[in-house]
This record gives sequence, structure tokens and C-alpha cells, in this order.
Amino acid sequence: MPNVTLAVSSEDLEPKLLGREEIGQALLDLPRTTQSEIETFKQQYFEWDDFNVALLEASFKSSGWMTTTPVSDYRSVGAQIIDIRLTKAVPGIPADRIDAVLNDIRAKCGVLRSIANRLEVYPRDDSDGQSESLASSGSAIFIVHGHALLLRENVRRFLERVTERQVIVLEDEANQGHDVLEKLLKSAEQAAYAVVLLTGDDEGRKLGDGEWRPRARQNVVLELGLFLGMLGRSKVAALYEGGVEIPSDFAGVVYISLDSEGWKMKLATELKNAGIEVDLNKAI
Repeated sequence: MPNVTLAVSSEDLEPKLLGREEIGQALLDLPRTTQSEIETFKQQYFEWDDFNVALLEASFKSSGWMTTTPVSDYRSVGAQIIDIRLTKAVPGIPADRIDAVLNDIRAKCGVLRSIANRLEVYPRDDSDGQSESLASSGSAIFIVHGHALLLRENVRRFLERVTERQVIVLEDEANQGHDVLEKLLKSAEQAAYAVVLLTGDDEGRKLGDGEWRPRARQNVVLELGLFLGMLGRSKVAALYEGGVEIPSDFAGVVYISLDSEGWKMKLATELKNAGIEVDLNKAI
């Protein structure tokens, strides 16, 4: 038996790896001028990096001592910033180490693309007799949201009305001893589709631009990227309030304006196109 095999289909995994590379490239463009911006950059870097490791660990099986695996290939790149990882809980990144983190991101993006390009050399391990999917062996619809709880409940009720799928909201799920990221990943594994609510909970602007604009919370944008990587673009829809800044790094995402009622039919149509059973009569 080969030492390294695929636990999921290559057709399922390739777009997810390339999606993770896209998110990594977007990290390189995050502002890093103020201490607050550096702290945000550091947080998003570690969330991206930790998720990539979890993704690779879930996607490959290995046997034999000292076997080189895609996971070990990815981890080996991080040796140059081991000091940053050891101080993960300490705010900020020393100014003279930021370039090392950027180089680490670039290198890991290259590893992700390399793994995606050689998936065909890894045989599929079907020893358990089941056809696994990486992130969505489940069938639920996951709602990602910020502070707009009334909107979240309106969307939840709509989804429960037009589909028979379970609707997941993270804060409703039991912690089971997990930290927030582990809880998110565990819950996300149950999802077949994600609906992301982009509401103006924060304000932001480009450096040197005096105009502040409403934008979604950064954890919402991060989870948008996470589900794009896990499910693919055809299984993610983003509902946005008027005037809210739309993330520019996620090309191909379906963005639906939260107008008075028209969003409901548009969302129902996207769900149906993604293979989810929808009663369009109830969407009117």
C-alpha cells in the first residue's frame, strides 16, 4: 500500500487548496502600518496557517515511520519563523520580523499550489468503503454573521421555510472543550452551503483616505474566505447591506443585495443551483 494516500477526492480537494492560496495572497496586501493593523495581520495569518494544516491533515492518510507527506512539506516551510509561532499569544510582530512572515506566506502559498498540482500522483484510499468529502459530508446550511442578530434570525427563518436542511449558527453549537477555531471547523464540516451576512458592524478606510466606510467585521470576512476554501464558490452566497464595503479579494463570489424582499428569491435560486432542494413557492 502506498505510504501517502488521499482521504478525499482530488476533484474535491484541488479547488480548496487553490482557494487557500488565494486567501494567502490576500494576506500579503493587508495594511501593516499601525500596531492595531499589525495585530490584525498576525491574527489572520495564524488563523489562515492553522486552517491550512487542519485541511491537509484531513485530506491525506499516511503510514510508515518518517514518511514525507504534504502536511510535513507544508510544516517544514515554517521553520524560519518558529520564534513568531512561539510568541503567538504575544501582541504584535517585531518590525524586523515582518518580512520573514511575508516570506513564509509566499512560501506556503507555493506549497499549497504545488500540492494541488500533483494530486493525481496520490491514490485514493477507499478502505473505509465510504466516499468522503472534505468539508461537507454534511448537508446543513451555515450562517456566518456579525452583530445584526435580527437579520440573522430573518435569514434563518427563511432558510428553514424554503428548505428542509438544518441551519447552523455557530453560537448555538456546543463548545465541547474546543476553542473558537476548532468549534468553527467542527461545525463547518456539517455544512453543504454557507450564507454570509455582510453588515456594517465596523468602519474602515485605506491608509491616507479620509473617508470612513461601513464594513463587515473581520471575523466575518475571514469565515467567508474559510467557506470559499472548504466548499467552493458555487456553495457560498454573501448577503450585503447597502453601503457596506465589499471584499475585493474574493472574485467569483455571489453577492446579493439586502433590498426589501428581492434577496429571498435570489438566494433561493442560488441554493437550488447548488443542488439544495428548495421550495421556490415559499420564497415569494
